[in-house]
Amino acid sequence: MIPPRLRPDLTDQRGFTLVELLVTMIAGLVITLATLTMLDISVQQSAKVADRVEASQRGRVAMEQLIQELHSSCVAASVAPVLSGSTSKNIQFLSQFGSAAVLTPNLHTG
Repeated sequence: MIPPRLRPDLTDQRGFTLVELLVTMIAGLVITLATLTMLDISVQQSAKVADRVEASQRGRVAMEQLIQELHSSCVAASVAPVLSGSTSKNIQFLSQFGSAAVLTPNLHTG
């Protein structure tokens, strides 16, 4: 026979009810879904910021190259650097750049 102190007490009321357990599980699920949603949104925003930074870097390099070409567009006092075929969306100009004794003008259109 089992001694009385080792026998389980069937009238003991300790523990959780089914309602308490369901409420806790639903609350945990809501918190988990909210956390995963925030993580997904932050990853998407991080990708957008990285794309903007990359576009800015590419634009900066292109503008630097254009500025260098325009700085070297004064090839002679009698030659206008921007040619007459230029429009508001298309520019044509001559430039000379290099370290040679005699430089050949280059025509740039863009």
